[in-house]
Amino acid sequence: MDAIVGLRLGGIEGVFCHDEKSAREAITDAVAKPDIAVVLITEQLADMCRDLLVNLKKNIKEPLIVEFPEFDTPPTEEDSIARYVRETIGVKI
Repeated sequence: MDAIVGLRLGGIEGVFCHDEKSAREAITDAVAKPDIAVVLITEQLADMCRDLLVNLKKNIKEPLIVEFPEFDTPPTEEDSIARYVRETIGVKI
């Protein structure tokens, strides 16, 4: 819920998912909508749906699927926008 509130403050709409089933449904719905360019998902939910995300990342061109850590997770040196960009689209900045 913290991720949804934080993103909403930036004007980004979201769907609260509390379990694997609701996360899979939300991801499937999001990638089917032509007006969605980026799907943001927390690492915790992404771990629950890893097989679905791997399949989507291999087989669809858009939307871009980006995983980010939970807001209450302490950042590490590897947690940076540059790392997320590198892992998501393969561009080192």
